[in-house]
Amino acid sequence: MILLLLAAAQQAPAKPIAGPPSPQEVRYHDCLGLATTAPKDAESKANQWRLDGGGFVAQQCLGVAYANQERWSEGAVEFEGAARAAQVAHDDRAATYWAEAGNAAVRMPSRSRVAAAAPLAVVVLIPERRSERKNSATSNTRPMPRNHWKKLR
Repeated sequence: MILLLLAAAQQAPAKPIAGPPSPQEVRYHDCLGLATTAPKDAESKANQWRLDGGGFVAQQCLGVAYANQERWSEGAVEFEGAARAAQVAHDDRAATYWAEAGNAAVRMPSRSRVAAAAPLAVVVLIPERRSERKNSATSNTRPMPRNHWKKLR
């Protein structure tokens, strides 16, 4: 019996040990947390992060800060910019950013919504390309937290 347990333990695949989060990842989660609790403060932090080279994740954080202040037009612009940059980088988060841009556009006044929805309608993710990226060695992105938007009243 003990020999069977030892043999099973030797055959079990080793689980990879997760290391500490990268400084970029820590800054991302801090920014999203601030965008939820203090969106005005997050706005200035995200703008500074963009200047420091934060890329599309900094834009997405800025979009969340705008959305949590109900500044839907600005939020949609930032989400769209993040989505476009993520697409250029072949990052799978682009689809999430497009969805956030659409959600912000839906919350805009009707006249603004028509103008903002036009570029969102032309985005098409090709399934073959997405599966290629998922299988590539460079696709090591972590999923985005789902609770970064405040509950809308």
